[in-house]
Amino acid sequence: MLLINTQRLAKEIQHLQSGDFRLYCLYVVAALVVLLIAIAV
Repeated sequence: MLLINTQRLAKEIQHLQSGDFRLYCLYVVAALVVLLIAIAV
């Protein structure tokens, strides 16, 4: 599951390399928050 998410994230990075980097940072923060919540539960 983590590998699938990593591959998906890699594709997102490729799309965002020519896009908005701040949006990518926001996406990473959101993903970390979701991950922490999943671990806490």
